[in-house]
Amino acid sequence: MSSEPALLFTVITPSIGTRPRALAQAIASVEAGAAHAHTHTGFDPAQVEMLVGFDGVEGERPASTLVNLRFAVLPRPEGIVSGFGNHIRDALMKAARGSHLLLLDDDNMLTENALASFLPHLEQEMIIGRIDTSRAFEVPHLPRPAPEGADPVADAVRPGNIDPLCLCLARELAVVRGRGWADEGGYESDFLNIRRYHRRARGVLRIEDVVGVYDAGPWAKAGTASASTRAAAANFFNMIWLLAVVCGNSGFEYCFKPIAVLFSAPCGDRSSKA
Repeated sequence: MSSEPALLFTVITPSIGTRPRALAQAIASVEAGAAHAHTHTGFDPAQVEMLVGFDGVEGERPASTLVNLRFAVLPRPEGIVSGFGNHIRDALMKAARGSHLLLLDDDNMLTENALASFLPHLEQEMIIGRIDTSRAFEVPHLPRPAPEGADPVADAVRPGNIDPLCLCLARELAVVRGRGWADEGGYESDFLNIRRYHRRARGVLRIEDVVGVYDAGPWAKAGTASASTRAAAANFFNMIWLLAVVCGNSGFEYCFKPIAVLFSAPCGDRSSKA
């Protein structure tokens, strides 16, 4: 009797539970990546696992051809209003069976070539690929090109220049030496966790392949929130916030500043959007 193939990849997907079309698209992107890797490298699609964790709600569970797709509803820790996907990532990473982890939010996508791009480099504990951010921001890709003479890995791992979607992580690094995915205070958790993995990794490689699409959900594809629209909205809210500050109205400042920050934050400063 032949044994089951060893799992090479576990895709970790926190989901807010209210974006079924976006989640279906994220799952389909993993299917496409597995099929592409099979065609071009002989990769067995049964070697990829996908774990979807719903944020305290029972979300819709799209049909899929992935044989190792599992769903779970994960309650938020007591006192947490919005976990930004942090507690979900941590729980799913610790439940993962694959030797390497990919971090895919429910409104992002893997590119078709993502798995094939990571496969030749799995001896590295941390692989950093590029992601397409053009649907959400004026910056077309992250990480940005490293300045001439700079260490490309060190340049990538800095605030606003990297996102979890960029990464392929050895499970032993992320879960054992890296202590899982810590809640470091909302969106800031992204960079702080990535930085910790970088510092503890025994091998880090940056590749030029584009491995993901950021904010790839249907609302972004429809053009209802293009980069220019988001920039205009940020300017509008910033004007209101500044007016409130000048007038000394702390209540308006409290209400509008977070909204302006949300619209204008560079990729990597905000996390799963869950």
